[in-house]
Amino acid sequence: MNDAHIHLLVNHVPTIGQVIGFAVFLAGLFLKNETVKRTGAAIILFAAAAVFAASMSGERAEEMVEGMAGMNGNLIHDHEEAGEAAVTGGIVSAALALLYLLAAWKRPGFTRIISWLMIPAIAVSIFLLAQASTKGGLIRHPEIGSGVQSVQSNGGEQGEDND
Repeated sequence: MNDAHIHLLVNHVPTIGQVIGFAVFLAGLFLKNETVKRTGAAIILFAAAAVFAASMSGERAEEMVEGMAGMNGNLIHDHEEAGEAAVTGGIVSAALALLYLLAAWKRPGFTRIISWLMIPAIAVSIFLLAQASTKGGLIRHPEIGSGVQSVQSNGGEQGEDND
């Protein structure tokens, strides 16, 4: 297993984990259940920490693929830039989730304020992670981009995708 393989394995954890953690946290808010909210915050903290593993393995994976034939340096650069923004979102998410968990333990009355800060911050973090994921996918999966040429089933003619 090489660094590019590790990056491909690890990079799904932050996005999926934050979505699940956010859903659990929102369910806890809706149900007014502190245990469910703490569970959601813990999942968010774990997923946000995984952003760093994805970032570190991404740097090493970039070094591996930079000189390979068929690699588009602009797409790699765009993915890297989006990844850096996602790391920032991960830091904010992790800080707020940790603050929430500490407040729930030491100062429960303070958790309501943190909850209202977490909702938009985690939504933005998920958006940034999705952007980085999409740009990473474009490196080897151009079919996920808009305006992609596709092979028609009638004789293999090239035509524009009708999105």
